Amino acid sequence: MIGWGRSEEPDLASHRLAQAQHQACETIKENPKTSIGTGVGAAGGAVLGGLIGKGTTGVVVGGLLGGLAGGAIGYYLDRQDRTRAEAAQATAYNPAQGDVIHVERVEATPTLSGEVGR
Repeated sequence: MIGWGRSEEPDLASHRLAQAQHQACETIKENPKTSIGTGVGAAGGAVLGGLIGKGTTGVVVGGLLGGLAGGAIGYYLDRQDRTRAEAAQATAYNPAQGDVIHVERVEATPTLSGEVGR
């Protein structure tokens, strides 16, 4: 059928958009604190920017700066959580064990008591 210049092939742009949305959802699941920080920072920055700037420009600039700051803080917190979890997994640590110290290597060089300080 010919009409409005559309073809029967799938629309590449809508396919790319669906892929981007799927990747965004996975990113949010992997970095929840980054997502929350960005949203809260953007909202708070927009409110403050609107109050300080008394106009649309203040709202936009405040929202962008707040979103960047909140996202950076959230990313830092997500990264800390991942590092902590990776370390616990690598050492088979269970918090129920309490504090655990694992010494991998100790090296000592004995000296005679008469040779100390020469």
